[in-house]
Amino acid sequence: PPSPSPPPPSPVSVGTVVLELAAGGVISDYSDVGLQFSIAKAAKVDKSLVTIAFAAASVKITATIAVPPSTTVAAVEASLNAALGTIALASTALGITVVTVPAVVVQASPSPPSPPPDDTY
Repeated sequence: PPSPSPPPPSPVSVGTVVLELAAGGVISDYSDVGLQFSIAKAAKVDKSLVTIAFAAASVKITATIAVPPSTTVAAVEASLNAALGTIALASTALGITVVTVPAVVVQASPSPPSPPPDDTY
């Protein structure tokens, strides 16, 4: 029988945007799956591109968003700021009690690979 098809490749990222916010309560109050979906919706990207991390400090939530080639880092940043730019907006959109204004930080995109050395003289 023919071998099964390989899985589709993971989406390629053109950069990374990080959303940081603090929420009330304790870490066990939160679902990374629910937040992943809500933040992806706010960023207008697929939820597979959003990684959620929690840390104590109220509850520090960090969402790392891989920006797909179909959009730009600036567009994702603008979407997040529009949807989650205030405590009230973020609390409503994410369905949690946000206690600090969310911070959106753009991380430098990876450098393209260097061209091979030119061995011609």
